Amino acid sequence: NIPAATQSLVVTDLAKFAQFEISVRASTSQGFGEYSGTVVTTTQQDVPDAPPADLAVETLSATAVQLTWSAPPAAAINGIIQEYLVMYIRSPSYDYIFDGAADILRN
Repeated sequence: NIPAATQSLVVTDLAKFAQFEISVRASTSQGFGEYSGTVVTTTQQDVPDAPPADLAVETLSATAVQLTWSAPPAAAINGIIQEYLVMYIRSPSYDYIFDGAADILRN
């Protein structure tokens, strides 16, 4: 219950990037009156709660690969995906030497 002198309220712990319909009504000792008109609002976007899924790579040539992925699960997006950032680094180099009998790995 909200005290009669209160005419504002912060509602917390709402879902991210979700639409809500909100109305309010007053009560006396005899019960509740009618609801106010309904206002519709949407909470702000937030960062996705999950990463993109199904990352796969296909080697196209000696110098190119093609990446594919799926968007994060819909319930985890928390907004409208604007872009993706692809990060890649060269793996540590390993030299393979064939000595005629066995492959020897050398860092």
